[in-house]
Amino acid sequence: MSDGTNRSIPRGLWPPRPWHILFAGLGVTVVGLLATLLGEACVGLRFVLFLAGLTTGGSAIAMRLRRAGWAFEERMETAGMLAVAAFAALVALFDYMNVDTAWDSMTMALVAVIVAALAGVVLVLLPTTARMIVVGVLIVAHFCGILTAAVAVDPPNASAPWVARMAHQYVFRPYLEFMYLNNAYHFYSPDPGPPALLWFHVKYQNGKVKWVKIPHRDDDPVPIHHVRLLSITESTSVLGPIPADIPVIEDIKGNRIKWGNIFDIEVAPDYIMPLSQQEQEAQSYSQKMMESYVRHIAWANPTLGDGPNGVKSIKVYRLRHNIIMPPAVAAGRDPRDRSLYTAYYQGEYDKDGNQLFPDVYTKDGKEVPYDEPGAKLVERKDPFRFWYMPVYYRPRDRSKPVVTPDMGPRDVELVDCLTAHAHFDMEQQKKGVEDAADSPWDAETDWSQP
Repeated sequence: MSDGTNRSIPRGLWPPRPWHILFAGLGVTVVGLLATLLGEACVGLRFVLFLAGLTTGGSAIAMRLRRAGWAFEERMETAGMLAVAAFAALVALFDYMNVDTAWDSMTMALVAVIVAALAGVVLVLLPTTARMIVVGVLIVAHFCGILTAAVAVDPPNASAPWVARMAHQYVFRPYLEFMYLNNAYHFYSPDPGPPALLWFHVKYQNGKVKWVKIPHRDDDPVPIHHVRLLSITESTSVLGPIPADIPVIEDIKGNRIKWGNIFDIEVAPDYIMPLSQQEQEAQSYSQKMMESYVRHIAWANPTLGDGPNGVKSIKVYRLRHNIIMPPAVAAGRDPRDRSLYTAYYQGEYDKDGNQLFPDVYTKDGKEVPYDEPGAKLVERKDPFRFWYMPVYYRPRDRSKPVVTPDMGPRDVELVDCLTAHAHFDMEQQKKGVEDAADSPWDAETDWSQP
């Protein structure tokens, strides 16, 4: 029989208690912070230490939440562990800020961890009824934010509700942007436009070429893979004005027209697209993204054929596949018609993502990188960069200015400046040789019909 006294049951060393694991993680992050005293020599070690400390602390919290009860004493202990975890994340934040402040996404993640842990402290300590009310309000607010993201966009020929626009702009937008919950709703609602595509013209040392496209249905194992890749291509569509003075802008336009006339890569006539819209300048964010994608394409397609065949250069084109209108379908046009593609040349790169003909930027009289705040463009060495590569129909009879409805297939010809520019050799400044094997138009797009 029991004598009525409480006797503790001996506990082994394994599994360790969550508190022990949490303090171990905190200790690792503190060691990483102290390692800043050693200078830049231990940058890699400090990064590993704070990452290991956060992972260890997160494991301890996960263990505690699986085992914790709802008695007040249990909740007090859980709240204490969450507070210590928040402090560990704060230490890791100080440690990280001494490693690389340019990686701002990591700073955001660490701040989010701190805020989540402190919010968890409050939620755990609240009475059951109050806790359920708070969680319910947070869930409702989350879905209200998504609702405003979907309905705050003006529909065609109308305006979005004032309440939705104000709530999205002044209440929910920071949360939606942080959670990346606004892009898809703005893209698909209420009237989706054509997605961006990226086509890469890869040239190898032995002269062979290859076209790589993102996305491409033949390379996508499932439809959702194709859709997800569209998010990558959309990142290259952050556009803005040319960061240059008016004389430089006029030189850029003049050089485009002059070089286009010399090498038969002319600007489009105004009835196809006004000249003012034929130059679309990618901002520094999109340029950085393109450099990254070029490196990936070079890594994924390192060789072609036999012999010395490493990647020599990669030309990048950003396209929009315009959605065909119902009257055109009724008239017999094919949705794959080449003239439905709007292509903008983005530049020529080496396999490491460096421009072969880089733009020249200056600030305070000194040459600086293009992403330097306040930098101004003073020279564009590639006259076709960021310009529209027209693909359209024109009358074979050049005395007639435009294609008219009464013209048949024999009366018109296709102008394909995209293919012509891909064959153009900027380094030697000469036209490329027409090669049927070197064509951007494949089984998915190889169709031209006036």
